[in-house]
Parts: sequence; structure tokens; C-alpha cells
Amino acid sequence: MHNYLTREEILEIYPIKSTAYNRRVKKIDIDPIDKHLTFFHQKKRYTHKSILNKYFYSSRVPNINNDLELRKWIDLVDWGYFCCITPTSNYIDENISLIKEIKKEIKKSLNIKKLILYYSIEPFTDSEFYHIHFLMKLEKNIPTEIVKKVIRKIPQVKEDVINRNRYTNPIFIEFYNKEKFDRSGIIYVTKTNIQIGILK
Repeated sequence: MHNYLTREEILEIYPIKSTAYNRRVKKIDIDPIDKHLTFFHQKKRYTHKSILNKYFYSSRVPNINNDLELRKWIDLVDWGYFCCITPTSNYIDENISLIKEIKKEIKKSLNIKKLILYYSIEPFTDSEFYHIHFLMKLEKNIPTEIVKKVIRKIPQVKEDVINRNRYTNPIFIEFYNKEKFDRSGIIYVTKTNIQIGILK
């Protein structure tokens, strides 16, 4: 059915269990408007795409150890920025410290109250060290150059990323364009789970 999804299709997209699905469709059934956007056909319930996020999306982060549910959640977030930080000689713990400092300074310098940042620390292919990919959502739309400027002034970034770097673009930030990336950007950032995390 065009623009309608079944129970199975909804559970494939949203990080919820069958019991949560059952509770939420009951809410649809008692809504005076939305109840007209769901129906049964051949013993299957169909629900219109326009109301799926209203009932099935949650900003609550799923268990980070549940890889499948986490990937579903990441795919649903309306990310604003696609980023990569490439320190030349950082190990995992140093990069965790670095990304936490970046998050802290962005919130402080840009007066951001609500921020979601998903990071993945990945190994270089030609050394024993690691770099960071991350997706970020801010409560307001801030030019990438301003965000980059804030990051560059962090003492730890100056030391780990700028002063001793062999890469031409060690701080890469661009707006996350869903039409351009489709799911490729999210797949790229979640391709490894050596060390992942979510910061708020």
C-alpha cells in the first residue's frame, strides 16, 4: 500500500519492541483525526507514513550496546553536521577525552542548550592510532566555519590535531544533507563499533 506501512515494516525502522508498538497503535485508534490514517487489510494493520514519527519516534537514546536498535535510532535523528577529526597520534582514550572537550566547548561558546553527538572512533589504516567520525545535531543552525573556529581554539585540539598533523584538512565539518547523503553518511559513521558513544 503506497504511503502505508505494516507492523513489520514499522518495527524494522523504529527502535521499539512489539509491546511498545501495541501501546502506541492504541493511541492512534482513539485519536479523532489520526484514527482515519490506519486500517486493516487481510488481517494486517497499515499506518500512514505521515503519523509514524508522532507515535513511534522517541528522542530517548536506546541502549548503546544494542547495535541494531542504536543504528535504527541514529537513522531517524535529523542530524545537522557530518564531521571528522584526525589527530595524528591519538589512542582511543585520548580521542574520547578530545570529543568530550569538543562537545563541552561547542555548548559553552555557541550558547547551545540542546546537543546530540554520536561519535565513532576508528583506526587509521596505516598506523596504530585512531581518528574520530561524528554526527551532531544542534538546537540552532550555525555555519560550519563558526563551529570549526570554536573547535580549533580548544587547547587540546591545538595540541592533538593542529600542531602535530600530517593531514591537509584535520578538522572536517559539513552540513548533513539527507538528500545528498541518503543513508551513506550514517553508514560511514557507524561502519565500525571499536569505540562509540553518544554525548548530550
